[in-house]
Amino acid sequence: MKLIEKLIKIILNIVIAFISILVILAIYNFIQLNILKQSYNTFFGFSIFNISSGSMKETIQINDIIIVKEEEKMKKGDIITFFQDDQIITHRIIEILDDGSFITKGDANNSKDSKVNKQNVIGKVIKILPKGGVWIQVFSDTKVISCIVITLIFVGITIESNEDKNAKQKRKRNHFSVFLKNVRGNLINDQKKEKKE
Repeated sequence: MKLIEKLIKIILNIVIAFISILVILAIYNFIQLNILKQSYNTFFGFSIFNISSGSMKETIQINDIIIVKEEEKMKKGDIITFFQDDQIITHRIIEILDDGSFITKGDANNSKDSKVNKQNVIGKVIKILPKGGVWIQVFSDTKVISCIVITLIFVGITIESNEDKNAKQKRKRNHFSVFLKNVRGNLINDQKKEKKE
């Protein structure tokens, strides 16, 4: 039973740390988007985007999450995220022009994009998390978060009450064992006295 309680405590601490990180990231995200009025959020040169179109269908699906890193050097074949006509687009570089700009194309598209200037590039896609957008939608729902928090509170209360019961039982056992030692000690002392007499 102690092993299960320790395991639950460890899991509970991990979940609390994870939720704390999510809250910090949500606050940071809110500040960047709503107070600083940025078009997208960035964390130390990394940005996260949810894919909402099928233009990269063979490689990146709708509701996949991509992690984009700011990069100086790009090469043909890299998937990049960039601004074009007030939209954020993620496509593959198919040609690099002499002036440093790019020609891109979605893997599922038939036609090339118009020229992408280097200053419009947010960064290079370094990781694709399949269906990550679904999880973000689930965990950004206040009902789901409320249920998780309430469950964690009840699990924490249950573990603490079990620990309190175990501690009381140990104290009772300790008091009883001290009592037995005293009784045994008294009996031994009485026997010694009888032998001396």
